[in-house]
Amino acid sequence: MSMIVTNALSYLRQLEEAMKIESDGFGPEDIQHCDNLAQILQDLENNIKKLHEELETETIKASVFRHKMTFFDSDFQKEIDENVKAARDSNMEAILDLKNKLQELSKKIEVLHKRDKQLSEEIAIMEPEKKLMEKNHENIIQSLNDQMAHKASAQIRLNETRDFLRELNQNVRKKYLFV
Repeated sequence: MSMIVTNALSYLRQLEEAMKIESDGFGPEDIQHCDNLAQILQDLENNIKKLHEELETETIKASVFRHKMTFFDSDFQKEIDENVKAARDSNMEAILDLKNKLQELSKKIEVLHKRDKQLSEEIAIMEPEKKLMEKNHENIIQSLNDQMAHKASAQIRLNETRDFLRELNQNVRKKYLFV
């Protein structure tokens, strides 16, 4: 306990004793007030001690933090530089990979353009033959259609002739059977 609080408590006890001796004008509640004041002083002293301890703890923490902040800039810059380098390296790998893929695609496109040109030339060469084949195809189809029409017509005549002969046979039978 601090010297000031110890002295104040001593004076309060003396005051309390004096109030008990001279009971004129002082009641038990006045003596109780002295006890309450003594308790309040002791509580304040305890709170002050706690606050001093907390202040010491926070002062130590602040000192550690200041120390860290002194080296923070260089550590932070070093970490930033390392991260930037890692990102550049990673980006460079990706760029090289993409360049290689682009070159491969360009070569493939060139090959495909050559192939397209070659096929276009071959198609141009085959176009007259295609037209001739289409014309022959149309002629063959027309010929087949004509043959089928002729066959259908012949079948119809054949059917009509057969029906006529049947009818004629039936008429002949009827005549000879009833005669």
